[in-house]
Amino acid sequence: MTPEQFAAKLRSVGQVGVARAVGRALTATALVAEGEAKGRAPVLSGHLRRSISGIVRQGAQGPEAVVRAGGRVEGAADVVYAGVIEHGFKGAAKPKNAQFFRIPLGPAKTQAGVDRYPTPIRESGAGLFYVQRSKDGQSAYLIHKASGVPWYKLVRSLRPRAARPFLRPGAQAAADRLPAQFAKHLK
Repeated sequence: MTPEQFAAKLRSVGQVGVARAVGRALTATALVAEGEAKGRAPVLSGHLRRSISGIVRQGAQGPEAVVRAGGRVEGAADVVYAGVIEHGFKGAAKPKNAQFFRIPLGPAKTQAGVDRYPTPIRESGAGLFYVQRSKDGQSAYLIHKASGVPWYKLVRSLRPRAARPFLRPGAQAAADRLPAQFAKHLK
């Protein structure tokens, strides 16, 4: 098909037909990006994977397909760590609203590897634990009173983490398929 023939076909379809085809192609692209990102996301509890969604929204330049992760997940705590997994972080991370980060150990995790007690533990697990500090003062443990077993390690900072991208490769895979999607829907 020559460029002139393509232009004639676009005129025959009209502006509404082209807009409909663009919308369908972008929706298909958003769903491909979502599927690709979900396939690449690391899985521990499944909350991160369930938080991934592909949408079409109106951007500054017109409609755009977007894949995003994080936020509220049905039946789970907010997925606030999606950005840390996607981008990693440099330097040591310090807790914002507490003295320590709480890292669940074996008994504090469910079979899915999820923390049994939501934050803040002073409300959800009130009276169940006592604190035992380490000799260096940089960490401590929350000991379960009934069993005497450490359930949580408390640390003042976290080491830097390398990025483990899942959204960007998913979006790139969908972008690579975008011309075929447009061709399919413009027919």
